[in-house]
Amino acid sequence: MFEPSQLAQDIEQAIESMRGNKHPDWITQAVCDKHRDVHGVDAEFWTVVGRREIRERVRAALNRFKLKDTVEPDRQIVLVGFERLQTHYLIEQDEVQVAVPIEDMTEAQWDAKEHELAAMRDGLAQHLAEIRRYRAAKQQAA
Repeated sequence: MFEPSQLAQDIEQAIESMRGNKHPDWITQAVCDKHRDVHGVDAEFWTVVGRREIRERVRAALNRFKLKDTVEPDRQIVLVGFERLQTHYLIEQDEVQVAVPIEDMTEAQWDAKEHELAAMRDGLAQHLAEIRRYRAAKQQAA
């Protein structure tokens, strides 16, 4: 009997075995290829529904590479010798988020990632300043 946890393992194995860019459609196909034994009049239904579910789970798995403003980074995706530099970054390619290994990133992709991080930094600084201004005004009014 196939357990839901096995799907997560299949996805992780497909991600780990894939060299270069981790495109969600390619990962989904690799997982589907492991489970081709679908027969009967409902085979097309289960193939479509299964592929959609797998694709969603692949997207969620790749989202671990999404930039986060957490205090403690995910140590599993941080490059050895660094505190925050990730092994992969999500890069938009043809309106799809693809996990790209840092050694394969282009200068344009690095520039875009730097811009994204700078925008996050500026947004967080503005948010912090507004919290402080609000609290100061509230204390002054009291």
